Amino acid sequence: MRRRPWRRSATRSPPASASIRRTSAEWKLSPVERLRPLIDGELEGGEVIELTHDASSGVTSATLSNGVRLHHRRMTDPDRAGRVEISVAILGGLSEQAADTVGLTNAIEALEWQPATRHRTGSEIDAAIGGRDIGFRVEAHPESVTFEVSTTEDDFDTAMLFLHALLDAGVIEPAAFDRWRLFELQDAASARTEPA
Repeated sequence: MRRRPWRRSATRSPPASASIRRTSAEWKLSPVERLRPLIDGELEGGEVIELTHDASSGVTSATLSNGVRLHHRRMTDPDRAGRVEISVAILGGLSEQAADTVGLTNAIEALEWQPATRHRTGSEIDAAIGGRDIGFRVEAHPESVTFEVSTTEDDFDTAMLFLHALLDAGVIEPAAFDRWRLFELQDAASARTEPA
């Protein structure tokens, strides 16, 4: 299976349909302020209950009271300096599908074609993060589903709000599903005609 490229936010003006629903003053808000309505209430993080650091790899690991396990390592590659890459793995994946739901887990990958939530359309989210260097990818694996974000240190806060909004209330819009389905059909046809 070929790896899909990162989906990058585009630099563009707010879509006409979205501008009808918002006043011009609302479009002057920062992207973080515009993303804030995607999140119901204040964010409640977990308390750090365990913290370890491995000096040989430079990885700091933490366990939070809410069950989240995280790992942090500063990028040392000069080509990736100033980059932040976030990967969230959710247990359960392709192996958790029942006979009547085969393929359903794969469809989560359609979310990357046009990220949307219950609170904002894909166009509204695109407008909110437009101009920011935020790449996004979703992949279904046998034992997990991963949400990956690649961004810069400057756009980290916006990227984290974006990721939280998708994990909390992400939805797949019909147009995004159609684009994902076409990609998958083309990929399957290619796999049948190309030698392994």
